[in-house]
Amino acid sequence: MSAAVFTRDQISAAGVDRRQHPRIPSRELTALTSVRIRHRDAISLVDLSSGGALIELPFQVRPNSQLTLELRTTTDQVVIPFQLLRCYVTTIKNGIRYRAAGAFERDFTLSLLPGPADLLLKELDTFRCSPEAAHATGRGMKFIDLVDWTMAQLRRGESVAATEARITEHVRQLFPIVADTSTSVSTTPGERRFLQAIAHLISLLRVPSLTSPATVTRVQSIQSA
Repeated sequence: MSAAVFTRDQISAAGVDRRQHPRIPSRELTALTSVRIRHRDAISLVDLSSGGALIELPFQVRPNSQLTLELRTTTDQVVIPFQLLRCYVTTIKNGIRYRAAGAFERDFTLSLLPGPADLLLKELDTFRCSPEAAHATGRGMKFIDLVDWTMAQLRRGESVAATEARITEHVRQLFPIVADTSTSVSTTPGERRFLQAIAHLISLLRVPSLTSPATVTRVQSIQSA
C-alpha cells in the first residue's frame, strides 16, 4: 500500500498546529550545517521551531510515521524523535518532491534558534531604520546613537534590566524634568520627538521599572506639552 499523501488544501485539517511555536525559515538559520532523517536520502529544511519542523524531501513518508531527525550546527548536534503529521506534493518539476510537517516528541533548545535577546535585537534593528528613530535628536544627542548603544549592550550579554536602568539614568540627566513631577514642562518639538522615541524604545524593551506610574505619566505629559 502506498503512503497517504495530503494535498495542500487538506493540510489545515490534519495534525497538530505548530504555530504555537515561532517558526524560523531555513534561510535565517545560518548556523545550521545539516538536516537529515536517519538512514534516508538527503532532505532540506523549510522551517524549524522548538516544537517541530517542515522538511522537503524527494520521497514519500507515511503520516503518523515515527522518524528520527538529526540537526547539526557548528556547535551542536540534536537527535530527536519526530512524528510526521502530514505530507504533500510540493512540485513535480525535475521529479516529484514532497513537503512533510511533523512535531518533536519534546521541545528542545538549539543555539541556532533565536532566543529572547535575539528577537529583541531584531525588533530594535527594525526600529533603528524607522524615520522616528533616524531623525530624533535631543540635547545634542542623536537618538539613533542610543539605539546603537542599547544593541551593543545586549550583544555583549548585558541584561535587559541593566541596560534599561542605564538608559533611564542617562535620560534623567539629559531631561531632569522626567524625574521631577512637581515642575511644569517646557520642551521644543524636537525634544518631544526625542522623548517619544525613547518611550518607544522602552516599550520594546518591556522593562517593568519604566512602567511605574510616575515615570510613564511624566514622559506622556512631556510628549503632549
